[in-house]
Amino acid sequence: MLRTVKLLGVVQCLCFVHEAVGQSEKKDDDVEHRVRGTYMAVSTNLKTRERTNCVCELTANHDVVVDGKPWGKWDTKKTSVVLLPDDKDQAEFELRFKTKTLLIGMGESKKGQKISWEMDRVYLVAVWEHQAGNGKPGEIRLWSNGRVGRPDGRATWKMNPKDASLVLKWPEGWIDTCKISSDGKRYEGRNQNGTLISGKLISKGELEESTKDSL
Repeated sequence: MLRTVKLLGVVQCLCFVHEAVGQSEKKDDDVEHRVRGTYMAVSTNLKTRERTNCVCELTANHDVVVDGKPWGKWDTKKTSVVLLPDDKDQAEFELRFKTKTLLIGMGESKKGQKISWEMDRVYLVAVWEHQAGNGKPGEIRLWSNGRVGRPDGRATWKMNPKDASLVLKWPEGWIDTCKISSDGKRYEGRNQNGTLISGKLISKGELEESTKDSL
């Protein structure tokens, strides 16, 4: 079980999500268990140097999902991960861990195009019900790379554990400055126009899932 730490719930989510994942790895140290998750991915055509950014998910069912669309399957070979596209004209990739969260590798298409592939793991830190003024509440997701919504979203978030402040910046120009409650389950504040901003914690993201797995 994850050790109990007397910190705000959302602070705990941010600071110990990597610890939770690490403990899951200790429980099942095979490559297959390690690679499941969400990644910020970059592919580079080594001839043209053209780069493509995307969000890549490796699911428990061995599906590869790129930007929300099915791409293919993944499998493991001892210490490496193989990405197998549904489109057989595309390159297959064999990736290895460069760090605990970074996968890198190469592939070559049937047309002879050599492509490098990098996948950097991101973690879901928390899910909140967010409301501005009397507007309709909506669900927002906070990712470990400081993005809101999707791992490649334009909105950002930043938190200061010292004073439990949470700042949300939206692409439309709105800035929400909030204070997180002592139990970590709510936040409240205002934007630059003075509109009341509030939020209720729905889940602690991947930390919560890792805690369930460790029980």
